[in-house]
Amino acid sequence: MSTSCESRHYASLTGHGLVREWRQVRKVRRVCLFGSAALAAGALVSTTLAPAAAARIAIARGAAGPAPGSIFVANDGSGGSRGSVTGYAVRHSGNVHPVLTISRGVNVPEGLAFDASGDLWVANSIPNTVVEYKKSELAKVSPAPSVIISSGPDVGLDMPAGLAFDSSGNLWVGNRRGDFVSEYTKTELSKSGSPVPRVTITNASLFQVAGPYGLGVDPSGDLWVEGSPSTSTDAVCEYPKAELAKPGPPAPRATISPGYQLWDFTFDSSGNLWVPEYSGIAVAEYTKAELTKSGSPPPHVTIRGSVLSTPQGLAFDSSGDLWVLNNGDQALVEYTKAELAKSGSPTPASTIKGAATGLNNPSYFAIEP
Repeated sequence: MSTSCESRHYASLTGHGLVREWRQVRKVRRVCLFGSAALAAGALVSTTLAPAAAARIAIARGAAGPAPGSIFVANDGSGGSRGSVTGYAVRHSGNVHPVLTISRGVNVPEGLAFDASGDLWVANSIPNTVVEYKKSELAKVSPAPSVIISSGPDVGLDMPAGLAFDSSGNLWVGNRRGDFVSEYTKTELSKSGSPVPRVTITNASLFQVAGPYGLGVDPSGDLWVEGSPSTSTDAVCEYPKAELAKPGPPAPRATISPGYQLWDFTFDSSGNLWVPEYSGIAVAEYTKAELTKSGSPPPHVTIRGSVLSTPQGLAFDSSGDLWVLNNGDQALVEYTKAELAKSGSPTPASTIKGAATGLNNPSYFAIEP
């Protein structure tokens, strides 16, 4: 559905500058202007690291590759930056330097996801690409992408944002400007190109106001998609695993409307849904039992506190601890599994925040399996 905000975005793309990102005012989206020359599609930016920084990476990551559980954050950037992806050890806390910064092949990154092999995939929203960094590349000082999936004549990508892999190794991409979700098979992801998506989901009612920002796959293999059916609330919609295997658009089974605006979401190992209340400054849990039918169930657990500042992304680490990405104060905070058992305002076990972290308008993040 076209909006006046969307029209302004398209108009700006044909002018002297490029709007770095189009975000609905209702979600307090930021709009920044970039010079068209600085955002030439396909151009790669390399990063020169000081010897001390290179040494930190070598010590932290080692020759065998990144340590399991490393946190990777997509930074949209600001002030003319093309953005970056920064990596942190999961047990780091404070104003810490990233153990890795990825700039080559990155252009206003948003969604991040790891495949079953431990390779990192990044959605670049401006040039409409999704790029892969091999696990072996992540052990290097300046990783380069090995596969670049770009939008073809059939428009497989249109400002890609959320990413999620299903159990078959197929990649699902949420396109927030185009208001659709596209699927690329594991085979199509093996080489660079512009493949035609095998499946495209266009849920007109779910994407009435804004397209999909978040995607996720629950432990049973069902795909969940975030959308904005109205100006006051967002929703997540479930597509059963069996439906995803059929040719043609899958049929949704349940739509959960928390009653507020959100951005991304995640599932714990038990299949419970966790969402950040983007506008409510909280994190809420909905049990697996509450997800079996459409509706607006009350949250089972709600985590609040002054440390939450426009929470935007969520992910669980291998210990069952929940990490929350704050876009407001550009920080990552960790809540232990025990602290998530009941509602309250617990003190985070870890906080990654400060100028040294390199966090710059962070939008999405992923934890390496």
